[in-house]
Amino acid sequence: LQQRRQSLSHEDQANKLLNEYHENETNLAQSQKRRQKKSARKTHLRLLARNKLKSSRALAQVPAFSHLSEEAISQIVDSMAFETFEPGTVLCRKGEPADRMFVIISGACQVVDAQSGLLDRNKSMVLLSDLDIVGESMIREDPHERVRIATVTVIDTNPNDSIYQQNGRLHRSRSAWRRSGVQVLTLYRRDFDALVESGLS
Repeated sequence: LQQRRQSLSHEDQANKLLNEYHENETNLAQSQKRRQKKSARKTHLRLLARNKLKSSRALAQVPAFSHLSEEAISQIVDSMAFETFEPGTVLCRKGEPADRMFVIISGACQVVDAQSGLLDRNKSMVLLSDLDIVGESMIREDPHERVRIATVTVIDTNPNDSIYQQNGRLHRSRSAWRRSGVQVLTLYRRDFDALVESGLS
C-alpha cells in the first residue's frame, strides 16, 4: 500500500511538472506572438510615416535640403527613425544642444516658454502638428549653432484624431493609425553626417 502511495505521489509530481511545462510553453508562445504583432505594427507604421513624409515633400521646404534631389531627400527619410512619445514628453528644451530633428507625423506639440513655463496667455498658442518640423537647428554646419531655440512638449489629444492648425485655430481630422501621444520621424545628426559622407547630393 505504501509503495502504491509513493507511486501515485511520483505520478502526481510528474503530471504537475508536465502541466507546468506546457503552461510555460503556452505563455512563451503567446508572448512571442505579442512581440511579433507589435513589431509588425511598428514596421507598418514606420512605412506609412515615411510614405507620408515623402509624398508631402515637406523636407524639400527646409532651406538646408531645398537644393537636394528627390532621391537624396528620399534617402534622408529612409534613414529617419520612427518614434512615439507620450503626452507631457519634452521633445526638446531651449538652450540644449540639438543632435536630432523631428518631423511630426501624427499628433500635436506645444511650444513652451523656457522661463515662464508657458507662452503668454494673451498670445496665440503655438501648436505644431502633422508634418511640422521641430529642431531644424540640428542641420546647421557650425556645431556651436546647433542649439535649441524653444522648448517643445507633446500635448494630449484624442487618439483617434489627427491635429492640424489653420488660421490660428486647432482642427481635428480622423486618423486610422495613431493611438496616443505624438508619432514622429527622427533624423539624428550622426545619421545625417553619415549620409553626407556617403555623397548625399
